[in-house]
Amino acid sequence: MVDLGMISRFKQLSQMNPRSYLVALASNYAVMVVAALVQLILVPVYLNTIGTEGFGAATMIFSMVHVASVGLIWIDGGSARVMAEHAAHEEWSEASNAYSLAGSIYIIYGCFVAALFMATVAAVDSPLFLFPEKMDAEAVWILALSVSLYIVLQYDFNFQLLAYQAAKYHWVGNLLQIFNSVFFFILAVPALMLFGELYWVFICMVLSTLCTRWASWFGWRYTARRGAEIRYRFPNRSSMPLFRRLIGRMGVKYAIYGLLARAGQMDAMLVGWLGGTQAAGLYALLVKIPYLCVQVIWRIASTAEPYFIHCDSRGEHQRLVQIYHKGQLITAAASLAMGLGFALFGHWVLAFWVGETNIPQAHEAYWLAGMMIVWIGATRWPVRCAYALLKLRSLCIVTFFESAAKVSLIILMFDSVNYLAPVWAINIEFIFGVLFLYIWLGRQLATKDVKA
Repeated sequence: MVDLGMISRFKQLSQMNPRSYLVALASNYAVMVVAALVQLILVPVYLNTIGTEGFGAATMIFSMVHVASVGLIWIDGGSARVMAEHAAHEEWSEASNAYSLAGSIYIIYGCFVAALFMATVAAVDSPLFLFPEKMDAEAVWILALSVSLYIVLQYDFNFQLLAYQAAKYHWVGNLLQIFNSVFFFILAVPALMLFGELYWVFICMVLSTLCTRWASWFGWRYTARRGAEIRYRFPNRSSMPLFRRLIGRMGVKYAIYGLLARAGQMDAMLVGWLGGTQAAGLYALLVKIPYLCVQVIWRIASTAEPYFIHCDSRGEHQRLVQIYHKGQLITAAASLAMGLGFALFGHWVLAFWVGETNIPQAHEAYWLAGMMIVWIGATRWPVRCAYALLKLRSLCIVTFFESAAKVSLIILMFDSVNYLAPVWAINIEFIFGVLFLYIWLGRQLATKDVKA
C-alpha cells in the first residue's frame, strides 16, 4: 500500500526548487539504474573470465583508488562549498576561479598518486596484495600502468561532477556518468571475453573516462549558454585569497573528516589484507547489492547539498531545519524497507545472479548485510547535511568513533568470522553507540551557528 504521507513529505522536500531538484534526483537514479544493469552483466563476466580472485583484486584496486583520494578531501568539500556559494548569487567569474584552482589541484594530486603507485610497484619484488599471484611480471606492469592512468583521469572526472553539482547542473554530470558506464561496458565485455586478463578492466576504464572527459567540454558549453559560465582559467596570484581560504580552518576540518571517513571505508582492502583476494571477492559479492541500496538513499541527500548551501548562504535557516527533518524521515523509512528486503531475499537474488556456488553460503550473512543497509542508509542524510553546512567538528567526532570502532572490530573478529567481519562490525558498533552519536549529530544541525 502506498504511504500517502510519505509522498506528501517527499513533495515538501522537493520544494527546495521542485523542478531542478526532482530532475537532478531522477537523473541520479538513472545513473544508478544504468550502473546496476552494467554490473548485473559484468559481474558474471568477471567471474567467468578473471575468476573470483581477479574480481577480488579489481575490487581492492578500486578501493585503493578511492582511499587514496583522501588527500583531496580538503579541496573537495571546500571548493564545492565556494562554487555553490557563488552560484547561489550568480557570480560566475568567482565560481570560475574556484573551478580552475581546484581542478588544477585535482590533476596535480592525481599525477602524484599515480607516480607513487608506480614507484611502489617498482620497489618490491612481489606484485603486492593488489595483484593475483599467478600474474606474470609483464601483466603486472601493464596493469600498474593502466591503473596509474585511470587514477589521474578518474580524479579529474570526479571533480567535473562535483563542479556540475555545485552549479546546480547535476543532471549534466549524471548524463556523463551514464555515458561513461555504457561506453565502459561496450569496451569491457568483448575485451574480457577475448583476452581474459585483469588489466583489460582498467584499460577499458581509461578509454571510457577519456571519452567522457572530452564529452564534459560540451557540457560546460551547454551550461554557459544557459547563463552558468564556468570556464577554466590558469590559476595566478589572484587565486591566492581563495587558496588561503581552502587551506585554512575550513580545509583543515574537511581534511580531518576525509581521513576519518576513508579509514572507515577500507572494508575490501582490510578483508584482502587479512584473508586474501578470495575473501575479498566473497565480501564484494555479499555487499554489492546492499551498497547499491545505500547509494539509492545517499543520492537523495547528495542531490540536496547545493540547495542546503544556497539556503545557508541566504540565511534561510528555518527552511533548512524543516527540510532536514522531512528528509531524515524519508531516508530512514527507505533504509528500513530495503534492509528488510535484502535480509529476506538477498540469498535468492545473489544465487539467481551469479550462481549458487559463487555466493556466500552463511545465511546470517544476508541478515547482517540487510541490517547494514538500515544503519548506513538512515545516517547518510545527517552526514551529507553536516558536510554541506560546515558542521564539521560534530561530524568529525561521530566519524572518528564510527571508523575507529569498525576497523578495530574487523581486525579483532576476522579470525572468527572471516569475510563477514565488516558486516558484523557495522551492526555491533551501531547497536552499541554509533546510532546514538548520529542522533546527537542531527540535533547539532538544528543550531544556527554555521561558520567556515
